[in-house]
Amino acid sequence: MPINKNAGIFAALMILSMIIFMTTAWFAFSKTNEKIKESINISVLSDIYKEYDRFSFYLKESSELSASQAFYEIAKDAGINLSLECNTYNNYIIWDVNCKPDSLFIEQKFVDEYNKTFSNYIRNYPNENFIIRFDNKLENKEITSEASSPVILSSEEKSSFATYNVSYKLSPSIKASLESYNIHLEDFGNIYSSIIREKENCRNDEDSVSCLKNNIVLENWQFDARKEGSYYLFKFTTKKYFFFYENEEKFAPISVNVALAV
Repeated sequence: MPINKNAGIFAALMILSMIIFMTTAWFAFSKTNEKIKESINISVLSDIYKEYDRFSFYLKESSELSASQAFYEIAKDAGINLSLECNTYNNYIIWDVNCKPDSLFIEQKFVDEYNKTFSNYIRNYPNENFIIRFDNKLENKEITSEASSPVILSSEEKSSFATYNVSYKLSPSIKASLESYNIHLEDFGNIYSSIIREKENCRNDEDSVSCLKNNIVLENWQFDARKEGSYYLFKFTTKKYFFFYENEEKFAPISVNVALAV
């Protein structure tokens, strides 16, 4: 009996020792595993944020270039809806009471043109994970571009202990004021109002063209004017330079050419 009792005690001690050993080993493995996962997370997160930083810079540049192109598209049509079938004189669009800049149309056209160019830039980004649709809107002179769905970036990392699948969810977006891009959509209406007002003020002046040049003052534009036939011809040019595409890529001022009946 004593032998069996001692044997039982020995067996119990062996089992207890094994439990303690396995618990200690598992605890040590868990701690090591957590450190490995933490190390992997930091490594993967660093790579992901580097790529996200690159895309964020690309997003910012794409937004500014798209805004410049949209501004050009509006200016080349003198800020009017060509479906109104406005008249022209020597390739100058004639502004009159029925054919003049409309703020609601200009803002909608800006968003439409911005969408076209911005979408093309996003489609050309070299990382396909970021080739997603963006929702673009213009409110209070600010253009906002937000990803319509999140970007999921994942990576498989291996260690001597295990293989880990790590993923992160990102929601790219950008918001910028048009003023920061030197774009002032309200200028089209302001230019129209100015030349209509000053044309009346200069009507009886012997040199009405010089009168117009001296009295029309615009913050963001410079202009030239001349009289030809029964029209005043105006060429308004931005003081700032913009990147835009017109048969070829350009970095130049943007122009608005309009005619007004004398």
